[in-house]
Amino acid sequence: MNFDPDIEKILPHLFNTDTFDPNFKDFLNNNNLIQNLIIENGLKNMRTIFFIIDIIKKIFPVLKDKNETIVNEIIFFIIVISIEFKAGKLTSSDTEKFKGLDSIPYRYSDLSIKKRTKANDIQSVKTYDEEFYEKYLKFKDKRFSFYTTLYNFILSGYPRLDLLLEEIKQKFPEEFSEHINLKNRLLNYNFRCLTDNEFDTLVEKVLTFAEDGLYSIYDYPHIASYYFYFSEEGLINHPIDDVKGKLIKGINISKKYQNDINDDKLKNLHYFINDNAEVEKMKEMVKEIHLEILNKKFNEEADEVLNDMMSGNRLSMANFFNKLNLQDSLLNHFGIKKLAKVLIRSSNDVVFKFTELIKKKYNPGTSTFLLKDKDSISELTFCIQENINNSEISPLKNFLLGELILALEAISTDYEEYYKKNTPR
Repeated sequence: MNFDPDIEKILPHLFNTDTFDPNFKDFLNNNNLIQNLIIENGLKNMRTIFFIIDIIKKIFPVLKDKNETIVNEIIFFIIVISIEFKAGKLTSSDTEKFKGLDSIPYRYSDLSIKKRTKANDIQSVKTYDEEFYEKYLKFKDKRFSFYTTLYNFILSGYPRLDLLLEEIKQKFPEEFSEHINLKNRLLNYNFRCLTDNEFDTLVEKVLTFAEDGLYSIYDYPHIASYYFYFSEEGLINHPIDDVKGKLIKGINISKKYQNDINDDKLKNLHYFINDNAEVEKMKEMVKEIHLEILNKKFNEEADEVLNDMMSGNRLSMANFFNKLNLQDSLLNHFGIKKLAKVLIRSSNDVVFKFTELIKKKYNPGTSTFLLKDKDSISELTFCIQENINNSEISPLKNFLLGELILALEAISTDYEEYYKKNTPR
């Protein structure tokens, strides 16, 4: 008889093992990523799960005071490498052979493996790192960074916490800078243990750092919630409006230097509703900045896709459509006139593939989810119609562009039907 454990019910019991330190139990129970990754990867083998928990337990002294970004990056690395090790894909003899895993962050862009794939999409034998990328990272918005210390620990069983700490310092030098350290000392439940002088000094320094825009945009709601609380309780000499003005000034400076966005951090901000309406307003401000940076990033990637289309590469185009599968806009990220010119000049198979992707993305019934693209659909239709039947375009290309126009017109009709049904009379 096969034993098929109910992992979701078993994990809470494992996390609360009597022999575990209370702080480690709290860590396991409060870090949703551990349970989510175990379930997401279909782990049922209890030995592998015990192995993963044991690895985390042994490095907990290093993890316990690190921020969420560092913790989650390390947890993800431990779990996926442990799965590969226990499945026999990695062995103890691979401690000096990273099998390409160490260069994944540099060799694979968000547009998948296009740099290593030929334009004709010919299937070749995948290397181990390609298989790893497709299994754990492709289209999953997971942050992967290679940790030599952890890799050797998992494969050999010998932990070196001192080397792990040094590796973290190299990857996140900013987290060990003064403004981060002071913020972490002040903004937690244990501010109650500070001396009066320490508290007053930290309050002024952290607020100055925040006003100067030294923190990540995602830190500002957290800073606001504590400072508003301090002000309401009469612990500081800064009225709430004064604090709010300084933090808004700081976040507007910070966003100019915020090149990376973090979906997990944004989700966590909105997971718990703060009783203070001003903190919620700051969360919305962070969300707007996040989306502004995200759209800029998508616009840049769309330009790269257009270049690939001109060279006959269909893969990056398909990957871009896939990546934006759950976004409420797609065509808006392209310069429509430039897109039309690219389609007219591209190879026939690129035009055909683009049409198929458009049909799938904006199929009847779901295209109304992408209402922001309504004007872009109309503009693209018009721009292509202006060039169709051009004597310089081959009959087959004209035929393919005609099919694309029909697909775009069908989408426009779908939009119009939606408006008729949903517009008050």
